Parts: sequence; structure tokens; C-alpha cells
Amino acid sequence: MIRIDLAQDEIRNGEHLRGRAQWNSEGKEARKLEVLWWRIEGKGSKHEEIIDLEIEVVPAPQTTIPFDFEIPMVGPLSYDGKLFRIVWEIVVRADLPLAFDPEEIKPFTVRPRPYVPEDFEEPEDEEDEEDEEDEEDEEDEEEHEADGS
Repeated sequence: MIRIDLAQDEIRNGEHLRGRAQWNSEGKEARKLEVLWWRIEGKGSKHEEIIDLEIEVVPAPQTTIPFDFEIPMVGPLSYDGKLFRIVWEIVVRADLPLAFDPEEIKPFTVRPRPYVPEDFEEPEDEEDEEDEEDEEDEEDEEEHEADGS
């Protein structure tokens, strides 16, 4: 049996989702546990973004695995529309030797965070800075040539 505990069922983009997955053996002991996350479903093609936290486990009747995922700042938000849905969920699968691999699914909601422009600014590339410096040097040279004539 697998049990998933989340610190919260609703989170904002850019925050951390924390929780734990617990495996209780019912006679078979898992070789590894996998923790996964979000998918898009609806009419047409499906998409799945899997964050695969695969952990080899020491065979034991009970195993607890804590997890801490950062929800991307620019990742998709939860959505439930007519044509498609964006579903965020933790899926824990136990890999059992020569047996059906049980899994447990725990959905959660990703809501938008308040807009702060600095959170979404991209750092300038070094190449852009070098190009700007080259342009300034060329302008300085042109001014010196004009003064010297």
C-alpha cells in the first residue's frame, strides 16, 4: 500500500511542494519508488512532464521518502476547460519484482502568484554586454577621428 501526504493541496507557481510518500509492504518489498508530476489531457494529443525522483530502496516492510519539488515560475497553472485540462499530481509507483506495480495518485492545484515584474526578468547575456561595449568603443573612435580632423 502506498500513501502520499502533501504539506498543502494548493500552491502557487514558483513555490515548493513538499510531502512524503510512504510504502507499506504487504508481503512484497519494493526495489525502488518513483515520484512523478504533471500532465495535459483533453481532445487531441496528450503531454506529460515527468519529474522522476527514482529512489532505490532497501527492502523493508515500510519505507518513507520525503520530496520537495519547486513548481516552475513559468510552468503551466492548473486548468479545467472544455477542450483540455492541466492536471498537477504526484504519482508514486512501487517497483515490485515479478508483480503488478501498485501506484497512488494525489492531485494538487497550482494557482498564479501575484505578479512581481522582477520575478520574470531574464538576466542579460554576457554576449549582449560585450556587443554594447563594442558599439560604445566604435562611437568613441569615431568621435576622436572627428575631433582630430
